Amino acid sequence: MSDTTVDGIASPDRRLVRRAVIAFCVAFVALGVLIPLRLLPNPANRPFGWQMYSAVSGHHYEIRFSDGSTETADPGHYVLRYRSEVDYRRYLPDLICEKMPRAAEVVASNPLAGTAESYPCKR
Repeated sequence: MSDTTVDGIASPDRRLVRRAVIAFCVAFVALGVLIPLRLLPNPANRPFGWQMYSAVSGHHYEIRFSDGSTETADPGHYVLRYRSEVDYRRYLPDLICEKMPRAAEVVASNPLAGTAESYPCKR
């Protein structure tokens, strides 16, 4: 490896600099692919995974009242920052029941999976 001097300052060989730049670019792209690839088999909407922002939500919420009427609940009205990878079924039905005194139950349905879960309001 030959170092040349420019104005008395040693400069590295151009081939060495080129190899270092190429090595950095390859490592950067490899990490950008390998980290999400490791999480690919996990359920969708996981942080740092391929599906991180692939869906707004898998669940839709419907409020059923004691008189038989229904109303669609927008989770954005109850949660400050709605994130698709967080499962809100643990907390959101109770919060909706608390905010809607006439509600009899909250139904969380997932149209992609074809499932629906009922959460009766505790009064």
